[in-house]
Amino acid sequence: MQGIGSASQPETSSIVFEIVDKSDVPIAGVDVNFSLSSTLGGVSLSLDSGVTDAQGQVQTTLNAGTVNTTVVVIASLVVEAGDDIESTSTPIAIHSGLPDQDSFSISATILNPRGLNHEGITSKISIRVSDEFNNPVPDGTLVSFVASGGSVEGSCAVKAGACSVNWVAQDPRPSDGLVYILARSTGQESFVDVNSNGRFDLVDTNNDGVLDGSEEIVQQLDSEAFLDTNSNGEWDSGEFFSDFDNDGFFTKKSEGKYQGVVCSEEAKTAGHCESLVEVRETMTLCMASDTVSINGSEMPALEKVGAKGFVTVVLEDSNGLTPASGTIVRASISGNIRINTGGAPKIPNACSTDGYAFSVNVERTGVDKGSISIVVTQVDGQEVSQTIEMDSLCETSDAVVIANSAVPTLASVNAQSTISFTLTGAVGLTPAQGTAIVTDANGGVEIVAGGFPIFPNECKKNGYSFPLAIKRNSTDAGSITVGVTQVDGTTISKTIDIPEL
Repeated sequence: MQGIGSASQPETSSIVFEIVDKSDVPIAGVDVNFSLSSTLGGVSLSLDSGVTDAQGQVQTTLNAGTVNTTVVVIASLVVEAGDDIESTSTPIAIHSGLPDQDSFSISATILNPRGLNHEGITSKISIRVSDEFNNPVPDGTLVSFVASGGSVEGSCAVKAGACSVNWVAQDPRPSDGLVYILARSTGQESFVDVNSNGRFDLVDTNNDGVLDGSEEIVQQLDSEAFLDTNSNGEWDSGEFFSDFDNDGFFTKKSEGKYQGVVCSEEAKTAGHCESLVEVRETMTLCMASDTVSINGSEMPALEKVGAKGFVTVVLEDSNGLTPASGTIVRASISGNIRINTGGAPKIPNACSTDGYAFSVNVERTGVDKGSISIVVTQVDGQEVSQTIEMDSLCETSDAVVIANSAVPTLASVNAQSTISFTLTGAVGLTPAQGTAIVTDANGGVEIVAGGFPIFPNECKKNGYSFPLAIKRNSTDAGSITVGVTQVDGTTISKTIDIPEL
């Protein structure tokens, strides 16, 4: 492309045509005219016409323009009969070849390698590089790498738009486990080419005929490339920087000025395109430890059978980072609970300072207790686990309700019968442990059996029922009272009246 040619990407191309007769014998001295299929971006020819030499050949030179395009050169001549004969070159592609910032991307095969405790663990770091038209840059374009921890190969040569290096776990190992890798290559900033002329231009923002602005710079680079090891977005003393201008100092760039080589003359006069720039990307790896800790939430309030909720668990290595790739996680249950979703979590290929959080959707299947256990098999084979308990529903209610069966008639003195009482919690289950029961009889009736009920250690859907055997001891009216002291200390009672004979 015009202005940024190189040995591998020349700005010009020689086009040769050959004129032969019907017997394929070269014809010398023939006048040939040249033209282009398109002049987009300023594509031009060095000669518009020529004369064939003794070998029947005639040549012109194609000069690249400023826009990514494909053109053909057309050769024509006029024969004696007055008819035109034309021939075309093969299509010729024109593109820049310089890396630009928004076409420079980095990736890693493993973002959380098991590198804090082990030597030689590797992760392949790959770079993909394109030019301002998002065409792959020429083969052989070099990309350089530095790292804050472990070891990384110093450079790779692009082939088919990409290249890779290996990062290897070794000393130095950062205390926080975070490794920063900086990739960079000489190129130019990206911009929005409003008029599609392939040039960074000044623009008239007010439509008053004055060039008072410029085309938009995308992802402007405001300084030399540096390794931001404390993630504060600023270069700090002691951090690596690439001294691109070779002045011995970390250099900030002129705000609002485009860095590259594709400026119009007006843009250059306004201070743009003073130099090329190092396009760059940074990759962060979690140098994960073998040790994994489990931090779990409490069991959600599952206050009835069929209730659902989420148990959220966070897994962290010794630095609070995402555990190492290869860590195995499983969830198991016990009792009256089941897992609906999320029971087979997988450690992702990710690097986070918040560890790895996942949620399991659980459902209560009964009134009794249950639990869910998270079991982690570390990369070294050791297991750690955490169990989160679900209480029985019966333990969740202080309030008590007293009900009774039908009242017996006791039609004569010494007549006996049974009356049943049922105690339930607020949700119809056995009241909480610690609920106390007392019974009493007055007047013409007495309790002959069951007068000292003991609250059981059980959980039933229909509460706790107990019978009282009663006897009429006179013709007078009487009553039976059941009193309950609830767990919160309040008391309730129910009295059943027996009429006189």
